[in-house]
Amino acid sequence: LAGRASVPVEPRPLIRSTHLLPQKRVLMSGGPQIIDIAPGGEHFVYNALDPDRSLFLRSMDSVTEKPIPTGLTSVMPFFSPDGQSIGYVDAQTNQIKRVGVNGGPAMVVATWPDLDIPRGATWGVDGTVLYALSSGIWRVSENGGEPEHVIATKAGETAYGPRLLPGGEWILFTLARGVGTSRWDEADIVVESPTSGERRVVRTGGSDARYVPTGHLVYALGDTLYAVPFDLGSLKESGRPVPVVEGVRRSANTGIGTGAAFYAISTGGTLIYVPDDDGASSGQSAMLVWTGLDGRQEALDLPRGSYNHPRLSPDGRWLAFERREAERADVWVKEVSGTTAMRRLTEGGNNRYPVWSGDSAYVAFQSDRDGDGAIFRQRADGAAPAERLTTPEPGSRHVPESWARTGDRLAFSVQAGSPVELWMWTLADRTSRRFGSVQSNGLFNSTFSPDGQWVAYTQRGSGAALYVAAVRSPDTRYQLGQDADSAHHPLWFPDGRRLFYFAATSPMVVDFTAQPTVAIGRPAPLVNLPVNVSPQTELNHDIAPDGSRFVTISTGSLGENGQSQDQIITVLNWFEELKRLVPSP
Repeated sequence: LAGRASVPVEPRPLIRSTHLLPQKRVLMSGGPQIIDIAPGGEHFVYNALDPDRSLFLRSMDSVTEKPIPTGLTSVMPFFSPDGQSIGYVDAQTNQIKRVGVNGGPAMVVATWPDLDIPRGATWGVDGTVLYALSSGIWRVSENGGEPEHVIATKAGETAYGPRLLPGGEWILFTLARGVGTSRWDEADIVVESPTSGERRVVRTGGSDARYVPTGHLVYALGDTLYAVPFDLGSLKESGRPVPVVEGVRRSANTGIGTGAAFYAISTGGTLIYVPDDDGASSGQSAMLVWTGLDGRQEALDLPRGSYNHPRLSPDGRWLAFERREAERADVWVKEVSGTTAMRRLTEGGNNRYPVWSGDSAYVAFQSDRDGDGAIFRQRADGAAPAERLTTPEPGSRHVPESWARTGDRLAFSVQAGSPVELWMWTLADRTSRRFGSVQSNGLFNSTFSPDGQWVAYTQRGSGAALYVAAVRSPDTRYQLGQDADSAHHPLWFPDGRRLFYFAATSPMVVDFTAQPTVAIGRPAPLVNLPVNVSPQTELNHDIAPDGSRFVTISTGSLGENGQSQDQIITVLNWFEELKRLVPSP
């Protein structure tokens, strides 16, 4: 047999497929990781907003999926090394928990302080769970116990997505600095040894990296996955990075400190990811749609794009929104009637979070054009340069949230990690003052009542609670719903006598009367409204001035009945393509 020629091994064929989520089930795209695949590739889990459940398990050999009964506040799922358990974050209790893929009682693995948010978690082959908080990276046994602070971060630094490298000595993670919207594309991908404290920068520019068994480092930059050969011995790149997958959805919420790209890779080479453009790869991720109270949806006359924070002017004539192009965010305006094309309003730096003045003449927004996250205002017709309104302290940023119809004050969140504070800028003296003593672990999503006398806001801690406070007496406040409701994202109806909000993921409406005394009605569900919003996300919807419909963002496609659908792409044998595109030295 010595002279027998060897038979070449044929590469396994790539098999691509699309998993279409049921209508009204929306992927939870605002925060950290929302999908993961078992190391063996036999099933994957995803985090979606649904009237009844949050985590869903899909087996590769099945055409159906099953909900994981962990509750609506379950986020950030990740698999155990054997694929038989799922770890997740319970946002209501500030805990990491684990549950079997076949169900059963959940077990608490770790608890962290209030007013903090995990930034990625993974389950290592060494039997420990790594997770990132504002203080750095922590490690805890898969069976629970006292967490260990293994990597500390400095002021102004944010760690994301810790992963244990083979050998168990080094931890791979992303380290971002500052508070700008581009910080994750400018971040460092680093490795650090908890034993020696040595840190090495692997590359600058990119985030959410992971090492795969082919000897590559895969990471995200913009909406593209890149791969580069990586030597575990020297902990250095051994080649040039190459784009390998385009059109991967990223987290829509940079405000909570996440560099997440929505993809996962099994050890055997199956890739799953969430496409950002209806399954295509152009980098245009979403569309703006009208959503009626009857559930019908209609796309606005706008191209698909990377949209956030749509806001309708009080006179109902204009729509302002944030649009991201070529890694830069700007505020644009569009006439609702559709008679004119959309127009970019801002220039210079990244410009986000538009809010309208009460007379519909100005748009306030956050900008880092001068190196900080300050609030500016600009005439909506573009007739005058932008004017600075606030000056943040170093290391913090200001996020405008609501401008009173009376024009005399602007509510904004002050964010410098956790906790976040609620402040007011007043027109009379052009100064800012803190609004009461409330703190939150995320943006307040505050909104003025139409008469400007009340402010509704979300306070995030162990879960989310919704309050209405008097403008003249900020510590006089009234809670809407109960703590168990996880109430969030309030909007006033134009009549000023009702509020729209979410209880967990269910849209609700409640009566509110201020005269002669404050009276709060019984909340009622809006059962036909197909808008699902997580307590952790930013405010990405607005109500029309006549109260008849909402403007919302859809990241899927509109089905035959006028409702959007999300999807997840699976690629079997993806390592064959990876090795072809990025050969190892």
